[in-house]
Amino acid sequence: MNIDLFIQARMSSQRLPGKVLKPISNIPLISWTIGSALQIRNIRNIVILTSTETSDDVISNYVKSKHFNVHVFRGPLNNVFKRFSLAIDYYKPDYILRICGDSPFVSVDIAEQAINKLEKKDLVTNIFPRTFPKGLSLELVKADLFSVQSSLMNSHQKENVTPYFYDNSRYFEIENIVNKKKYILDSYAIDTLDDYKTLTKFIGKFNIQTASDFQRMVKK
Repeated sequence: MNIDLFIQARMSSQRLPGKVLKPISNIPLISWTIGSALQIRNIRNIVILTSTETSDDVISNYVKSKHFNVHVFRGPLNNVFKRFSLAIDYYKPDYILRICGDSPFVSVDIAEQAINKLEKKDLVTNIFPRTFPKGLSLELVKADLFSVQSSLMNSHQKENVTPYFYDNSRYFEIENIVNKKKYILDSYAIDTLDDYKTLTKFIGKFNIQTASDFQRMVKK
């Protein structure tokens, strides 16, 4: 069984443009996300999925120059479902683990729980319903599900990749992972400038210098 990890990223975020390359302790956000992803076992490829827009050239160039063990795939900007579908056609995984480029601290433990629950499931998630803080979200999706024609989807479903499966959950085998621990923050994602400031302070307070430091801290 081949599992590829897809990290979606773009520079044109409306609330915080360019956030995926904003520095956190002098390290661009996308590098923190990649650092977390590299710790997850049983992953065949890690792929940054960005758009074909010229504004996202900087993401492609940065990843190719700094992360030689990470692939870059480019597709439509707004129809992100199609971007994923095209990447699946290219890499041909059995499952894809989807995380967002604005989430520097994806939990290795949650990801490996999801992988261990895969048997006979179409989708293993921790947001249906959400019980974990934002920024710890992930979805492990059977690649065959992306054969759904995007013409059947509304704009929200196309842009956000997986809502179609949840909106039609009666047709899919979905398992949800439920949070059983207390986290320090309510969100570990960077969506706004306030999020950026909060996470920067958090990293400084707990002397988190690498993604590995965060993984060790959340295990306590």
